[in-house]
Amino acid sequence: MSIVRHKEQKQTGDRTPQLASNFQPKRTPARVALLKVKDVADIMGVVPKTVRAWIDSGKLQAMRDGRIIRITPAALEDYIEEHMR
Repeated sequence: MSIVRHKEQKQTGDRTPQLASNFQPKRTPARVALLKVKDVADIMGVVPKTVRAWIDSGKLQAMRDGRIIRITPAALEDYIEEHMR
């Protein structure tokens, strides 16, 4: 809070913050639920080792952060469309 605004609030006794009339809250992007290897294995009816093999072969796109592997629902849908005809 700026000093000028603080002084104005002291004089008026108003403790509520004054918002600009054109204030627009920031929109945050919708979060996509990422799937674990086990989740994909359950959905596809296979063991997690098979899902990891699909990822290692490049058939299924995944994100890695160290040892953590996550798959987007869109990547799983793409895999199903391409490989499960």
